[in-house]
Amino acid sequence: MKLIRDEYDARQGGALIGLFGRCYLGPPYVDHKLDIYGNISQHYTASDTVELPYSNARALVRNDAYAFVELYSDGSIVPVRDDGVPVRTGSTFQ
Repeated sequence: MKLIRDEYDARQGGALIGLFGRCYLGPPYVDHKLDIYGNISQHYTASDTVELPYSNARALVRNDAYAFVELYSDGSIVPVRDDGVPVRTGSTFQ
């Protein structure tokens, strides 16, 4: 998490509010919400409604190109590849 904070501080953005990622528990779970420390706080099935801002990351985590998505207080959505490289998309949830 220090690496994520350092990266975000370097680009002077908002604070990290959480992460969203693919769930590997298997059916019925497809994705999950994580806190800023990487702890899973909630699992979701495909039919569950995911609250904002996490719902905006749902389509991204279903893409095999990304391990998880970072969500920030300024509205930034940053997908992160399996190798840990963030992808700067310019997307926001505001």
